Amino acid sequence: MARQRATIGPGKMRLQTIRAIQAMRRKLDLDDGAYRDLVERNSALHGPAVRSAGDCNQAQLDAVAGELRMKLGQPAKGGWKGKPKAPPLSREAQTSKIEALLADQGREWEYAHALARRICKVERLEFCRRSDLQRIIAALEYDARRHPERSRTGYKQEPRA
Repeated sequence: MARQRATIGPGKMRLQTIRAIQAMRRKLDLDDGAYRDLVERNSALHGPAVRSAGDCNQAQLDAVAGELRMKLGQPAKGGWKGKPKAPPLSREAQTSKIEALLADQGREWEYAHALARRICKVERLEFCRRSDLQRIIAALEYDARRHPERSRTGYKQEPRA
């Protein structure tokens, strides 16, 4: 017989959120007037304005809890916790990278223009968008992995994690 997974009902989640709000209120040492103003301000964003957490719906409670977390300097609940993406390369940096990959493989610029025609359906590399240039860089890196004997610098494939 399969065991059912325990879930938190909406009433229990609501009580947990109210308890968390009250704990954060005590940590911030908010007086009653400031606390009720904060509840009213945040509850008005998600429904009728109320001055008590007990009268709030779940969306209003989440908004109040979010502002209290922000005041405490705590991160917001949920969200993506992975490694941040690197900023995209500028067009000049992408062109320099394409040039370096071509030189490493001993290829001419005509090869990059041929890739632009095949991958991006444009006549020359100069007409490619930045996203298209990234696709050409990926194709050149893939080609370098497939043909390491052609590389002048001895392309070493990095081990996968």
